[in-house]
Amino acid sequence: MLVPWEHYVPVNEDLSDLKAKYDWAQKHPREAKNIAENGTRFARWMGTVEGFSQLYEQNFLNPLKNVVNAYQPTIPEGYEDTSIIEIIESKGEGQYDIVSRCSELVANSCEGGKVDRKKKKA
Repeated sequence: MLVPWEHYVPVNEDLSDLKAKYDWAQKHPREAKNIAENGTRFARWMGTVEGFSQLYEQNFLNPLKNVVNAYQPTIPEGYEDTSIIEIIESKGEGQYDIVSRCSELVANSCEGGKVDRKKKKA
């Protein structure tokens, strides 16, 4: 989110141009001061709820949404019309344990704990 020459004076990683950038700042005090003030404003803004929220959304939430939206589950042959829970439960005793169940239709509808398959089948 930081923009070179707007929020900071860029310097090579190896600092090989540090003296040249320092000399530039000395010869251009008004521009250097504006860049420093822009950087300070940006840092203060990043410390606000609005700034951090934008950073969080842009660098964490949106990329995570892209991963979730791109997920394409592979359904085993013969299970095309079967729910994922039914597939997991059909894979045999002890192979998988369901640790929670949630309904997207009812808020806070998750039930924790392992499913007792013997009770479920009865």
